[in-house]
Amino acid sequence: MPEEKVENVKKPFGWAKLTLKLLLLLAIVVTVVVYTDKKEYFVGDQSNNHVERKWRSFYRFADEQHKNADIVIFGSSHASAGVEPFIVSMTTNTYCFILNSLGSSVIDAYFSLKEVLKHGNKPKIVILETNFIQGEERGIEWGRIQSFEAKQGVWTKLQMLPYWLPSDAWLKAWSPTIRNHSFLLTNPEQIEYNKNTKDKNPDRMPLDLGRFSHGNDYMSAKTIALFDSCSPNQLTKMEIPKSNHYYLKKVADLCQANGIELMFLTVPMWHKTFSHYDEIQKSMEDEIYKKFPQAKVLDLQLPYDTLLFTSNAFNDEYSSWQHTSGYGMQIIAYKLSDFLLKNYASILPDRSKDPRWIADLEDHFSFVYNQDVPPTSVKYRSILKDKAVGSERIIELAEQHNEDHKSLILKIAKPSALAPTFTLVCLAQYENQRVAVPIPVQSYMDVFPPRHNLYFANIRSDVQILDVITIE
Repeated sequence: MPEEKVENVKKPFGWAKLTLKLLLLLAIVVTVVVYTDKKEYFVGDQSNNHVERKWRSFYRFADEQHKNADIVIFGSSHASAGVEPFIVSMTTNTYCFILNSLGSSVIDAYFSLKEVLKHGNKPKIVILETNFIQGEERGIEWGRIQSFEAKQGVWTKLQMLPYWLPSDAWLKAWSPTIRNHSFLLTNPEQIEYNKNTKDKNPDRMPLDLGRFSHGNDYMSAKTIALFDSCSPNQLTKMEIPKSNHYYLKKVADLCQANGIELMFLTVPMWHKTFSHYDEIQKSMEDEIYKKFPQAKVLDLQLPYDTLLFTSNAFNDEYSSWQHTSGYGMQIIAYKLSDFLLKNYASILPDRSKDPRWIADLEDHFSFVYNQDVPPTSVKYRSILKDKAVGSERIIELAEQHNEDHKSLILKIAKPSALAPTFTLVCLAQYENQRVAVPIPVQSYMDVFPPRHNLYFANIRSDVQILDVITIE
């Protein structure tokens, strides 16, 4: 029987099987990435990530507690390290949030404002801190990623992503595993820490309004000498990217559409940081402020307050982008509060009698400097309120109980003719006797509430003040 000839037929390539295998492999990779992202095995060190904490606090504030942020500040690190929002809140009887990111730009301010509005909050005032207006078009990448991750709104993220990050950084922004997979070789200690730590970035306070103080590492004589020898910022005008002009207009339009007042604030630096700040200020006037005439401007760089913005108001850094100290943040907050009350008092709500507002803020050390002592307070006691003494009116006299002495806190209504130091003659109970006691009181340079003048004195713990007799 003749042998049959079998032709060598070439089989078709198995595209279907290959595609299925590739899809299976992709599904495995995606599952692993999603799992490790959920477990946060590859997140970096979060101890300094205040951007996430402030946004997390805002979402609780808006979505769970159904409260409204009355004043919102956007900007770069000069916003969060330049203004003490608790003081602004207490002095204006409002809630003031700082929702900035490090190395930020106006793009972030626009999408952050959209996120605020999306969560049912409609601020009365939006403040743009101007140092970020002349910054880079997008800002530093890790600061942008922090801001991107901190926002909950997926739609907001999708909208901002093409403008906020280059396309090769999109996956990194969404996934810490993709961003930090090199930890497997370079930082296994961080992975081990993440595996054993449930909360990588715990809240530091129940209500985080967005402050981030760089501390009180005041300027040293050596640093001051460097500034004296050469100003680190030699610019003669603000260099403003075109995109910042575009997004400033979008922020202004968004504010107008929602009945929100827009304001510009310049947080100061040491007065010898700039060699030509008057020219920079003029360029800001021409390029920005004149284009938004509805927006009020508070520039604390010029005219410069040499009495208050001393070397203690700034950190010990020789830089053209110097930051304020915790002490300086308080001064700026009081100056900003005074400006807000003089220009926007008619639109700001008064939350001073709201029990929830009091509960949110009363633990801050400055609360009793700006508000009445709460009846439930353990640390403070109100001695008297609303008493006329000569030509002055005492709003409140209170005492703070310390370990070895008492501190008197005296609030005098404005306007007042009193000097920074004077004598308060009080009726006091001491060793079962009532006696008239002269007590020297004085004001503090960094504490000046806009609604009243504030004075302090220390007395012995066994002396009980009953009343005020006169002021000398």
